[in-house]
Amino acid sequence: MPHDGRFYGGEAIEVEGLVAILRSIGAGDVELGCHPGYAEGLVSSYTAERERELRTLTDPRVLAVVEERGIELIGWGEL
Repeated sequence: MPHDGRFYGGEAIEVEGLVAILRSIGAGDVELGCHPGYAEGLVSSYTAERERELRTLTDPRVLAVVEERGIELIGWGEL
């Protein structure tokens, strides 16, 4: 699977960016690389983005598109 980096940095981490990605993917397995979490006490170059990713990934608008498109969410171990 090719890597295109659309979910990394800037506006792509916001709900609208993820919704656009989800609507553009075709059939087959797709990996969305992300590191959501709470940043308190974390020292990383990606600290602020972790909380933005968490908010985006748990937004009801994202879940609505996942359900609408019939996307099955699985973990890495299930591949």
